[in-house]
Amino acid sequence: MKEKNYYVYELIDPITNLPFYVGKGTKNRMYMHEKKAKNNKIGNNVQLYKVIKNILNNGNQVRYNIIEDNLFESDAYKLEIEIISGYGRRCNSDGGLLVNLSRGGKGCGIDNHTGDTKQLIKENTKKAILEKYGVSNIMELEEFRKKVSKGLMGHKAWNKGCHRSEKTKQKIKDTIELNGNHFKGKTHSDELKQKWSNERVGCGNINFTKFIVSDDIGNKYTFYGAKEMDNHFNKINLDLELRGPNRISSGRIRSIGRSKNYILLEKIKKY
Repeated sequence: MKEKNYYVYELIDPITNLPFYVGKGTKNRMYMHEKKAKNNKIGNNVQLYKVIKNILNNGNQVRYNIIEDNLFESDAYKLEIEIISGYGRRCNSDGGLLVNLSRGGKGCGIDNHTGDTKQLIKENTKKAILEKYGVSNIMELEEFRKKVSKGLMGHKAWNKGCHRSEKTKQKIKDTIELNGNHFKGKTHSDELKQKWSNERVGCGNINFTKFIVSDDIGNKYTFYGAKEMDNHFNKINLDLELRGPNRISSGRIRSIGRSKNYILLEKIKKY
């Protein structure tokens, strides 16, 4: 049974006493915009975020007004459309008051905007994030990289286990025969070779190095060479189904001395 628990609200600028956003919801919905801005969560509506942040940065608080409550959802949608239409939107050429991105009503999310509007929202959101953190590329943000990594956790690569058809293999072969293999005949520059050589100074051959590793409860493990170490931790990852950022990396143990709950105690060259 449908309930009359919806309301239509407006957010008001305390300086101008004019509304700048209209929405509909239930419970504490109207307070969520300010909460997100305080937590520096931009969301899809960059202009809404900027207006609220400007109010807060000036030492003021957003004012709230419930236009009408005790509504069915369908009635709330209709009233929302009417109010937004009456106030007008800033993104239109009519000089409206509101920073709403859509006209309101059911299905007014980003997926229902036109292609141009979607692109504009994405560009403005990206620009605001870059300005906020003072970077030129979003992948420079550790927080964003972790978010991407977490989102991919447990996902199987789209091409994993997919074998190329004979037709595809032949196409690749024909392309190489026609254009030549762009790697064939190429060698690394002396400068690059020297750089790699310098980086390896003092490292020794990891396959003739003894590694002593301990876990967080004090158990010690001795590995004679990197291969033995790799096989050990690969088996653990396989048995426990550890993937992505959750897996234990023997390479990280050797390079930085730690991975998950394992730490490198000692490294003895040429055992």
